[in-house]
Amino acid sequence: MVRLLVAVDRYQANRKDCNCCKSAFNSLFPNLEEQKILDISRAVSRDALLKALSDEACKPRIKMDNIEVGFKGKSFLGDTTEVFNEIDTQLNRRNILGMAYNAKLLYNKEAKDFGGHMSVVVGRRYNRQNGECEYLIRNSWGRGCSSYDAHYTCEAGNIWMPKSVLAKGIHNVIYIK
Repeated sequence: MVRLLVAVDRYQANRKDCNCCKSAFNSLFPNLEEQKILDISRAVSRDALLKALSDEACKPRIKMDNIEVGFKGKSFLGDTTEVFNEIDTQLNRRNILGMAYNAKLLYNKEAKDFGGHMSVVVGRRYNRQNGECEYLIRNSWGRGCSSYDAHYTCEAGNIWMPKSVLAKGIHNVIYIK
């Protein structure tokens, strides 16, 4: 933040295009144009600058009008067939989808269905070694792999989880239609 304030002050004082300003602007708010940052900095107090820039940077970039959200949950008796059919359909359409499931499965593939967590399903592959479909789960806990069950393939915090294991703990999926 200090770096941004210094860059804004320097830019406004010199009214020149300086590389240090662009660097500070781009590192903190890469999706805002330099002129937009300067306009906002002139319109608000220094105390309100970070909030105003964050508000501008976080405006939805996708029009949310007419977007319909889909949901598919396992059956009352626990059948997950329709859930996996929907996951496959959405992945075939190149859509990612959110998934509610038992996060304890990340640590122990034998965990019982208890608790809930959300992650994103971003891919699917067939594993010839175990003869099973696997889903690529992108978790929100960082890029480390050391805490996950050693039976899974983990790449930068993304876990390839076998369908048979995931079926034990999946609750539902949500996606944009």
